Amino acid sequence: MINPGLTATDRLVSLMKQNAEARGIEPENWRQLTGDMPFGRPAEPAEVADLAVFLASERAAYMSGTVVTIDGGLSARGKLF
Repeated sequence: MINPGLTATDRLVSLMKQNAEARGIEPENWRQLTGDMPFGRPAEPAEVADLAVFLASERAAYMSGTVVTIDGGLSARGKLF
């Protein structure tokens, strides 16, 4: 099972632009709001898809019953923002 963190989908980008505007930040600069994340940005959808491809491959044949979190280190830090 894949447990993705913030992922730069169309929906997230739209919400982040609205949030930025509400905070007086130009919507195009919405990534400023994710600067405190350990990797400084949300995942790209392709990065989550790459994990899915790996988990479906023979290279992951020995994995079983595991939740893989892909959140750029956010959960390891212990706080969201």
